[in-house]
Amino acid sequence: MNNTKRFRPALNDRLEDRTVPTGGGFGGLGGLIGSLPAQDAQAVARAFQLFDQTYVKDVQSTLYNGGAPTAATRAAFNTQIDQALIDLNSAIDSAVSNLKSTTLAPAISAVLIGSDSSTLQSELHAVATPTTGSFRNELRFISSSFNSILPATTNVIKQVQNTPDPSGSISLATVRTDLSAVSRAFQTFTQTYNASVQTNLNTSTQNPTQFKADVSAALTTLNTAVTGAFSNLPASVAASLTTSVTNSILSNTTVTSNLQDRLASLTLPTGGNRFSLLIFRLQSGGAILRTGGQVTQQFLSAVSTYNNSLNA
Repeated sequence: MNNTKRFRPALNDRLEDRTVPTGGGFGGLGGLIGSLPAQDAQAVARAFQLFDQTYVKDVQSTLYNGGAPTAATRAAFNTQIDQALIDLNSAIDSAVSNLKSTTLAPAISAVLIGSDSSTLQSELHAVATPTTGSFRNELRFISSSFNSILPATTNVIKQVQNTPDPSGSISLATVRTDLSAVSRAFQTFTQTYNASVQTNLNTSTQNPTQFKADVSAALTTLNTAVTGAFSNLPASVAASLTTSVTNSILSNTTVTSNLQDRLASLTLPTGGNRFSLLIFRLQSGGAILRTGGQVTQQFLSAVSTYNNSLNA
């Protein structure tokens, strides 16, 4: 087979999509709240992606060099990859320097470079050189290499993620705890609200007075539960959130688009009419969900603003 016509995977082909790690799970919530470990983990993942691209490119351009690998092309390839690993290690050191950890950078270096058999450098050197110039052997070599690259990527990213935030920051664990409490509070309110709809509005003989009293009491309980979840936050953050969240839940003169006013503006269902009851449930459920999302956004924004003020 003519070697010049043989298919070579380009950097943007499916081969790379399959072997380059996506880094899923290290950003998301951590990035939203200004968590330095989460932000740095994203930078580390990008550094690994650049290394992955360099590795595949050097396999094609140096190890194969237009034909079957030889001892000379393997030696040249190893030299290039050694430098790429040094560049990767330097990029990661720079990305995590803001964490002020004296142990993180050495631990990461121990994963990536060095003569110890467990380092990524040694494992990549140990991958057997293909004996022919076939595409199948090239693909097998790249796949074997990524059997070492991917675990190293996961190892380093986890080390970064597990590094404590700077002193005084609101941690990801605290955010998750508070968001869970907020979610439970809204779930409890929804259950109480729906129970009152069933009891007071689902028959031809309605009791709107009792329904409104039930909703008012449930809203007060909801607001107390949600704002109480912020007691583990710095005092300034908790105070600001208490004000903004209360304005989003309870009727007031400051904010007109609060949950209490939204629910009160809904037309009560016609007694015993299932269709009007369904519409009422859908409208009230939408108002509750909207407010839950609004409160969550207020919480995440307040935490992010605080953490970023410390990281500046």
